[in-house]
Amino acid sequence: SHDAVVDRITHNYVRAAELANELGPVDGLCDDLEERALVWLERAAARATQAEIPVVADRLYSEGLRLLAGRHGPRHRAFLTGRARALAGLREIAPARADAHAAVDESRQAGPEGEADLARALLVLADIEQKDGAWRASDIALDEAHAVFVRLGDASGEAEVLRLRGFGALFRHQYEEATGLLDQALARFEALDDRRGVAWALQNLAWCAFYSGRAEEAEQRLRQAAATFADIGDQGGLGWAKGLLAWTRFQQGHIDEAGEMAEDILLEARGGWDRWGLGMMLVLAGSVRLWTGRTLGAIERLDEARALF
Repeated sequence: SHDAVVDRITHNYVRAAELANELGPVDGLCDDLEERALVWLERAAARATQAEIPVVADRLYSEGLRLLAGRHGPRHRAFLTGRARALAGLREIAPARADAHAAVDESRQAGPEGEADLARALLVLADIEQKDGAWRASDIALDEAHAVFVRLGDASGEAEVLRLRGFGALFRHQYEEATGLLDQALARFEALDDRRGVAWALQNLAWCAFYSGRAEEAEQRLRQAAATFADIGDQGGLGWAKGLLAWTRFQQGHIDEAGEMAEDILLEARGGWDRWGLGMMLVLAGSVRLWTGRTLGAIERLDEARALF
C-alpha cells in the first residue's frame, strides 16, 4: 500500500540521518539527509494523525523531535503539537499536556511569526483539558485561541473554537448549549466551504442528538458526516462517524447490524486507534452479545473494556 511505502522510506531516511549524525561527514552522502528525513517524518506523521492512529503518530513525531535535538522553529513547534495530539488520543494526559504547553510557550517566544502555531497548539491544549474534565483550563485556552484567530483573520480557526466549545458543553451534558454552539460552527464551516469542519460539526451534532434520545436525527447527521469524511479521504473522521452510527443503530433496536458494525470497527481500532473510542466499541460489542444471549462472549468484551478504561 501507499502508506507502507511512505513508512518504509521514512524509516530508511531517519535511520540514515541518525547514523550520519553519529559518524560525522561521510563521502558520498547527500548534504540534506536530515532535512529529507524530517520532510518524510512530517508526511508520515500527518497521515497517521488523519487516520486517527495515535500510537504511530506519537512514534513519528518523537523521532522528529529527537532529530531536531531541541532546535526551535516552526517544525519543532509543529512536532510538539502533533505529539501532544497523539498522546491525547492515547489518553496519556500528563505528557500530552506537557508537550502542548511547551508548544504554546515556544510559539509565544517566536512573536508574530509564531501566532498561527500558537493558535493550533492552544486548540490541542483545550482538547487535552476537556479529555481530563478540566473545563476552566479548556475555556481559558479556547479564549486565547479565539483571540489569536481573530488577529490572524482565520475564520476557519474561529469556527473550530466554536466547535470545541460545543463539544465541551456536550460532555458536560449541556445539550441545548452544545447544539447552539455546534450549529453556529456548522454554519461557519459551510460558509467557508470547509468540508472537514462541516463533517466534524455534523458528527458532534449527531452526538448531541444521540445523547438526547433523538436517534433518527443522529443517524441522518452521521450518514452525512460519514459520506463527507469518505469523500475527502479522512479515515479517522470516518471511523468516529461509523462508531457512533453503530451505537445509534443499537439505540434504534437494530441489534444484529450494530454488532456487525462494532466488530468490524474493532478490527481496525486495535491497530492503535483512540483508546477511549476502542473502549466504547468494546462496550457496544459486549452489549450486543448480552442482548443476543451470548453471555460469556459479553463478559469477554466487557472485561477488556473495563481493563482499558
